[in-house]
Amino acid sequence: MVRAAVLAIGLVWCGAAHAQTTETATTTEVRPDPPARVDLGRVILDAPAGFLEVAFVPLYVTVYALDRYSLFERILDVFTNEEQTMAYLPIVIPLGRSGPGFGGLFAYNAPLGSPNRLIVLGIANVNGDWTASVDGGLRLPFASGRAASLSVGASVDRDQRFFGIGTETRNATEFLLRQNSIDVEASLTLLSPSVPVLTAEASLAYRRRRIESGEGTGSPIFDEDAPVRGPPGFNQGLDYPELGIQLGVDTRDSFGLTSRGFVLQNRARLTQDLNPGSGTGGATLTSEFGLWLPLLPRNRTLFFRGGIGSSIPFRNRDDIPFHFLQSLGGASRLRGYPDNRFVDELAWWSSLEYRWFFYEWAGTGGGLVSTLFFDVGQTGPDLEDLFRTSAGNFPWSVGLALRVEQSLIMLGRLQVGVSPEGVQISFGIGDVL
Repeated sequence: MVRAAVLAIGLVWCGAAHAQTTETATTTEVRPDPPARVDLGRVILDAPAGFLEVAFVPLYVTVYALDRYSLFERILDVFTNEEQTMAYLPIVIPLGRSGPGFGGLFAYNAPLGSPNRLIVLGIANVNGDWTASVDGGLRLPFASGRAASLSVGASVDRDQRFFGIGTETRNATEFLLRQNSIDVEASLTLLSPSVPVLTAEASLAYRRRRIESGEGTGSPIFDEDAPVRGPPGFNQGLDYPELGIQLGVDTRDSFGLTSRGFVLQNRARLTQDLNPGSGTGGATLTSEFGLWLPLLPRNRTLFFRGGIGSSIPFRNRDDIPFHFLQSLGGASRLRGYPDNRFVDELAWWSSLEYRWFFYEWAGTGGGLVSTLFFDVGQTGPDLEDLFRTSAGNFPWSVGLALRVEQSLIMLGRLQVGVSPEGVQISFGIGDVL
């Protein structure tokens, strides 16, 4: 009897529990998931990358082919040695102001990223322009590891674009110059590599310049009746010894593919021509900084850059050499304008870049970086003119760039800049700022 009673009570309790569960299941309200919140900050950070992704769609086909068929590794095998410390690269310039160009580059660097290097470059254009250079560096064990370098170069540019100097550049009247150049420069680092954050370097150079009227079509004839004056030393062959010193701070996390850090470079150079009666000489001082900030999305970096420069004569009656004047335009400053678009005694410049490391070649530590940039700057004869707008605004440019980088070095970049004066395509190799 007792066992039957216990069994009956158990069955009743299980039934009651089942009924309660069923009732709860049928009466519980099903609420929809709350809508996903939009992270505005992340959307803002991702927007430039989305634009870059659309802009570089044609490049993805090439990137896919490189990856799918291991073409990059095969190219490395053809043009480099097994240790990848030596490389020979053919250079083909399909278009440009001076016509197609052809040449080659030989590079030796062992170990990679060290001062021990040898770079030989030669390029010739169909119009007769050419450039050739040899650059070598060596770490000196007997001098606490300090590095010495020597570079020798020569070039002929028959159609160098010239817009005048100072206020003459505002007219945007383009002339052509021919410039023959010879440069020999030796430098020595002053601080031991055991102090990696601080940098110091002294240099001694010889430069020869001869500037004449240019050769080519599509430009007004540049002569003594032209509405702009010729550059200092025009129609003369001048010889310039040069003394320079550079001091700085460098906290970058890597020399290429930099994601965080700060660089400050302060440079002073002095020169005076050796030719009697020509009266060209002076000093130039520049200060530049670069700041890299990593963004929350992976492989994204903001890069800020700015600088100021001043050129002064030694004596009031002297002219400052053309290659010592402050210049904006070209591959580094105001990239939507041609070289030497704005030239004067004083200048400031700044840039903001959004960089996205979007493709890495497996096993190489390098790859492709796409970039959005905005540049602004100004030149003038005095401080007041430096911050006076022309035609309602400062000269500016925006554009896209494709960078080829490795963690030890920036190999090169292709840039397309747009300014109020048109579109400019430029190439850059190796410079930090």
